[in-house]
Amino acid sequence: MGAGRDGYLERFKSLWIKEGGLSVKYTSNYNLKKPEGTDIVNIDDLNDNADILDQKLKEIENKADETKVSKSGDTMTGILTMSGSNAINFGGKFTIAYNSVTNSLDITVVG
Repeated sequence: MGAGRDGYLERFKSLWIKEGGLSVKYTSNYNLKKPEGTDIVNIDDLNDNADILDQKLKEIENKADETKVSKSGDTMTGILTMSGSNAINFGGKFTIAYNSVTNSLDITVVG
């Protein structure tokens, strides 16, 4: 075997054939490839993982878009989660805000 890059590749090929390839581990949910600390990292594996994650994130985004409530005319049921501001304004007529001190909802008539 030669020195340098070619020697390294020849050694890798011989180990690959002798050992029967690398035993790649996968994540349980999305089957992402998990190289071991001693494995040679294959950029294609990283790209495959990125493609899977990209697809799953897009599916989540699309599902979130489907569940949005319009600004008027829709009925909303279930649990309401507020982020950022803790108040909901209803057309400038009144607001409902969660009061964490009293663990209650405060309803305020605006105008």
